[in-house]
Formats: sequence, C-alpha cells, structure tokens
Amino acid sequence: MRNQRVFVFCILLLQPFLAPSLAQGVLDPGQSDAITAFVEAQMAEVRLVPGLSVAVVRGDRIVYERGFGLRDVERKLPVTPQTVFYTASLIKAFTGMTASVLDARGQIDLVASLRQGFPALTLSAPLSADRITLRGLLRQAPGFTNGAINFLSSFVGRMAEADLRRTLEGFSVPNGGEFVYANTNYVLAAEGMERLTRRPWQKLIAETVFRDLGMSHSFLAVNSFSKSQQALPYFANRARFELLPVSKRDTTINGAGGFFSTAHDIARFVVANLNEGRLDGRQVLPAAAVFEAQRAQVMLNARFFEYDRFAYGLGLYHSNYDGKVLLHQFGATRGYRSHMSFMPEKQLGVVVLQNEG
Repeated sequence: MRNQRVFVFCILLLQPFLAPSLAQGVLDPGQSDAITAFVEAQMAEVRLVPGLSVAVVRGDRIVYERGFGLRDVERKLPVTPQTVFYTASLIKAFTGMTASVLDARGQIDLVASLRQGFPALTLSAPLSADRITLRGLLRQAPGFTNGAINFLSSFVGRMAEADLRRTLEGFSVPNGGEFVYANTNYVLAAEGMERLTRRPWQKLIAETVFRDLGMSHSFLAVNSFSKSQQALPYFANRARFELLPVSKRDTTINGAGGFFSTAHDIARFVVANLNEGRLDGRQVLPAAAVFEAQRAQVMLNARFFEYDRFAYGLGLYHSNYDGKVLLHQFGATRGYRSHMSFMPEKQLGVVVLQNEG
C-alpha cells in the first residue's frame, strides 16, 4: 500500500510545478529541475522502486522526459525515456481508442452484437448474445460477468474459439447491466473486433493507433523488440530488489492487459487525446473518435486513492481531482506498474512507468 501511495503521489504532486506560465507549452529550467528533484527525493526516501520513467505533456507537446533509477539493478543500467516497460491494463485505453477509430472510419460498428462475432453463441436467459454490444464490453457494463475468461486469458493463454464459446455459455452470470471492471470485457472486445474485421487484434491496435501516432517503441509481442532497453521486473523486499521472471507470454497478452512501451510513446498518445486527435501538426486520429473514446459512457461512484471516479469512457476513467476532470487509465502486474492521466481543461498530462508492481 505504501508503495502504491508513493507512486500516486509522484504523479499528483508534479502538478504544482507546472505553473500558469506554461501557456506556450514549455518548461523553464527551474520547473524541470523542481520535478527532477522531487522525484529523486521520493525515490531516495521510500526505496521501493528501482526504476521510473516520467513524461509530462502540456498542450501539443511533450515538455519533460526523464528516467530515474535502474532498469537493471544487477548491471546498474539506468532508466531513460526510451526504456521499455510492460504496461498491463494501460492497454485498455488503446483498445478502446482503436474501436472508436474503426467505428468512425466505418470499419466496425460499436453497436455490433456479440452474436456478430460469435454466430453460434447461445447464452442462458436472461442473457442474450444479440443484446451484448461492443460498446457495452468497452464501457465495462455489458450485463454479465465471467470470471473464468478473466482468469484463463490472463494467466493460461488465448483460448480457441470453441473453448471461448463454451466458457461464455457455461460461466457467464447476469449482473443487471452494472459497471464491473474486468479483463473479460476487453478480451472479448478485442476478439470481437478481430472477427468483425478479419484482421488480428494486435494488427488493429498497431496499425490504427501505434503507427499513426509514431509510437515506434510500442510492442504487442514479448520477443518483438530488443531487450537491451527493457526494464526488468522487480519485487521490493526489506533488504534488496529481487529480480522476477518475466511472466507474460504472447498468448497471455490480450486487449485487456499488456503491451510493452516507453513513457515517450505513451505521452504521444496523451498529446493526441488533449488535441482532438492532432499530433505534430497533423490530424492523425479522427476527432469524433477521440471524443467518443473520452466521453462518459457509464456513470460511477467510486473512490481510488485520491481520485473520485464518476464515469468511464472507452478505456478511460473520469475522476475529480482538485476540482478538475482527470481522465486516466492505470496498469499493474507483478514487477510493473503504469500510470497515464490527463486534464483536458488544463491541457496537462503525465505518464509514469515503473519496474516494481
């Protein structure tokens, strides 16, 4: 718990250093130094995070990037803005954006039913494959839960279509249409997009979002990038940082959990979100798709640390923070933790990746 709170504070307390003088989207040296000194002081005091990569966005550009600590403790290799981390559930924001962009371009329909992706699916009443939609899955309120798919997809591997259908039919439980944050929903959303477009879900995300945003150091497969810049996963015990095995395999990376990326790449996604899909002076994502992914799709009343979460979009929470609306999606797994948040009103965004979960 203490580790998580320090991680959250490392994000939230950056804001006071970003004064109103940032109207032009730049940091002066004093502000940069203040952020650096703050993060270094927190890491030195708590000593629970071996490495951290931070990027700050203001307006239409990245105004601060820096690595802290070590990506490899044994070899004493430092973290840089180009260090690759595993991001876990942060992918949900990218899965949601991909669906929204494909919908805006007429390649899929967010109201497509589960039946369209799985024609032979037969659910027990009151559940109906005709009434569960892609939008319902992405807003985490499809009307049912399925813990078996949640577990199997995350820890065992991708399921064959026949097995996935049988598990849907045998273990789906009605929940009255309530919001339930679950990997099941995004696993099914990605699988559904794949069946609707007849293209692998990995290619859909890579070609719809990663490529167009110039996210050249973002990867959806474990062995698709050089390990020379990867942050190794650690567990912080009382005496030292214990190296953990990389537990993810290609078969357990899915639309609900998992891609490898850098703070720099994810910050480019934040820039596009703050600027209606514009990046580097170009319209790279449809403005309508960015609006649809961000808008409140279902209302909530939940508390997470300093965040009062009041709504969920397509892979993005809405919360009140310091009287302003903060959109965010986090990720956490054994050995890694990730944070992405942005305030549209202040044109401010922050990305933090760490190699301790």
